[in-house]
Amino acid sequence: PAQNDAFEMNRANQPPPPYAIDFVVEGAGHRMSSTKRRIRWRFGYANQEALEKGQTGVACRGIEHDVTVVWSVTSGKRQILMDGIEIHYALGRTECLQYCWGTPGKRIIKVVAHAIPPKHKSLQRQYELTIDGQSFVDLPSIHRIGTPVVEANMPDDQSLQQQQQLLLLLPQGYSTQARSRATQRNGFPQEVLLRPNVTTSTMESRHHGKSNRHSGDYRYN
Repeated sequence: PAQNDAFEMNRANQPPPPYAIDFVVEGAGHRMSSTKRRIRWRFGYANQEALEKGQTGVACRGIEHDVTVVWSVTSGKRQILMDGIEIHYALGRTECLQYCWGTPGKRIIKVVAHAIPPKHKSLQRQYELTIDGQSFVDLPSIHRIGTPVVEANMPDDQSLQQQQQLLLLLPQGYSTQARSRATQRNGFPQEVLLRPNVTTSTMESRHHGKSNRHSGDYRYN
């Protein structure tokens, strides 16, 4: 009983755990698809009320988000969007894109992308997204949310405090102001201009063809 009480107390002090939905890398160039890339992660945060009721799996499905990177390797134009809202925009050629920002709910999201794949023996991924320091590839699926195994792997109080201290130093890019800036520059919301033409969940498709669009198990990208 004491162990169960500690388990419930730890759950109450934690923010809703994130879960992975899918990851897609897509070529988007007009002439050569390899020159422009669209990298997209989809994830969600579990429903806290459902967790407190002891529910698990799909019953705990909560608010879900989309982070998309649009990167033109030739021009150097780089753009990061969250739920269609522009978070970051930059020009200039580079081998590595790296950006970190805070979101409502005091969450910290970081994106790292490399122009070329890492060496074969390297543990580094070409495209990486982390939420509060936790890699997307390590996030559970929605079906595992609320289970003791997932709860045991959630960050402790010290890690959360460090994350909140870092949050004070980060740009709060996910806001209505960001949406306004994106609209003013192009005259249309960014989610309209950059909406992918094709979307396929990598958790539903295991195709590894030679097309310009690459999908498959996100854990090996």
